[in-house]
Amino acid sequence: ELAALAPQDAIPDAVEAFGIQRMKDIGLRPLALVLTASFLSSSFVSYLYVHFYRRRSTGSDLHRAFPLLGVAITTVFVVIQFSLPLSLGLLGALSIVRFRTPIKEPEEIGFIMLVVATSLCCAMVHLYLVALVLIFAVVSCLMLTYGRGLFRAGLNDGVVMITLTPSV
Repeated sequence: ELAALAPQDAIPDAVEAFGIQRMKDIGLRPLALVLTASFLSSSFVSYLYVHFYRRRSTGSDLHRAFPLLGVAITTVFVVIQFSLPLSLGLLGALSIVRFRTPIKEPEEIGFIMLVVATSLCCAMVHLYLVALVLIFAVVSCLMLTYGRGLFRAGLNDGVVMITLTPSV
């Protein structure tokens, strides 16, 4: 838990004026640690996406949002773990959000879930679990890319895009 890592007076008393009593218990150093860990792990996931799946993508550049997404998810979960009403309100607010751009490739969903998982681990200060998840992600990507037989259907990876102009 974050409170165990921080001194009591790390965040000024002005924070209490905003109704965030338990937020004072976190401290700036542990908060900075988990946000930095989230940024680094999300950046690493972005690197994995570029290295293993960029040549197959349709040009969505989804990986560019991973570091920001990771930090945002970590921040949201650090904040809501101290308030049940806030967490239920956020759940209600997020349930009406819909994405206008569909995710076109299954790999994108996998990498987004990887960012979410590592961000949640960072928010709960389970940094050893972040390292373990990233190790398994690297091993999985290596097996899927360079493996033979069961893990790789063939050498025909990629996307072919054909643009036709209408004839008049």
